[in-house]
Amino acid sequence: MKREFGWLRKLPSKKYQASFPHPDRPGERVKAPATFTHKGDAEHWLRLQQRAIERGEWLSPEEAVAQRPQLRTLQDLYDRFLAQRTKPLALSTLTGYEQDWRLRIEPHWGAERDVKTITHDDVWQWRQGPLGQERRRDRSSLALFHELLTKAVHWGWIDKNPATGVSIPRQTKSMGERHVFDLEDVRRYLEAAEPQHVAMLAAVALGGLRSGEVRGLRRMDIDLEGKQILVRQAVEYGKDGDEYRVGIKEPKTSAGMRALPMSGTLVGILREYLRLHPGKPEDLVFTVSDGKPMGPAEADRRHNRALANMGLRTPETERRRLWRRGLPVPKEDHITLHDLRASYAAWLFSEGYTIAEVMLLLGWSDSRMALEVYSRVFPRRVESVGPKQDEALKGLSVTVR
Repeated sequence: MKREFGWLRKLPSKKYQASFPHPDRPGERVKAPATFTHKGDAEHWLRLQQRAIERGEWLSPEEAVAQRPQLRTLQDLYDRFLAQRTKPLALSTLTGYEQDWRLRIEPHWGAERDVKTITHDDVWQWRQGPLGQERRRDRSSLALFHELLTKAVHWGWIDKNPATGVSIPRQTKSMGERHVFDLEDVRRYLEAAEPQHVAMLAAVALGGLRSGEVRGLRRMDIDLEGKQILVRQAVEYGKDGDEYRVGIKEPKTSAGMRALPMSGTLVGILREYLRLHPGKPEDLVFTVSDGKPMGPAEADRRHNRALANMGLRTPETERRRLWRRGLPVPKEDHITLHDLRASYAAWLFSEGYTIAEVMLLLGWSDSRMALEVYSRVFPRRVESVGPKQDEALKGLSVTVR
């Protein structure tokens, strides 16, 4: 190596540092962007720099950075995706995004991963491997990742979305695994509920409200004389900064804002509850003890206690006792509070309401759920197709060749 061009310096860490005089700035030296583990690598870097100077192709470190393709990382993509939302995200949605990013996307891909280096095969291997092991958020994580890459295409960061064509089938319970309450079941359910919980659970079971909707119900949203409930807001629960909190939000779609008719039974239950718990028109009807909005865990706890009193679920105190002693906790086919909406839809179908009418009453913007419930309610009609054909075509005489 010619001493007049470059020199090597051995560092205490047993690595080598290389530099050479700047071609255009006398007295200034250009250092290698990194140290070298082997002396031969440092000498090779110096030879490449000298040849580039002799050919007139050498670029200063500043010029090399300017000509280097701009790095677009997944972290940049995620931050811009959140910053450019047209509407503020609901707490629950933002919490779901944060969990998907922190627990599944970032650990696998890395925040500094260049978006341009992601291939379709990479996404498919992720779907087949780590992502496929998840039980709850796997579909949502893949959906968020797909949406991020779609934005990258829209912003011109990449040419096409490598996640296109990679999906996870929706896992739904079969008809035999789902439990639809009939009116007799609801009678036993409300009789088994704690007295202070009956009104809230009746609003779900007899009114078809979502959990967040019944928790966001205000006194002025209940028209006892007109026998209807106005659904205009809901209570949400999610992460706000570093803390979790309960908040109020409007329905996600216009279909969510609706007026629900009430039966005389539900009117009587709510009338008595409002009489025993007076308040201002803008006050929430169902709250926790300090008057604050109720979180989803408390609503589920009230529902589970009613199920336990019916004998359909092991009481929570017994489940905790078994868990503390290291004994197996019963794994039951749990009926969720949300399942009562499917029961409400089933009653509407049995009364002759059309799919469009049921979607309007329950606030569904997609007919998929309505069709799924409808198919569970009337399996007997499918089974009766053969006998009905026999009856209608009785006496038919044809020649078959």
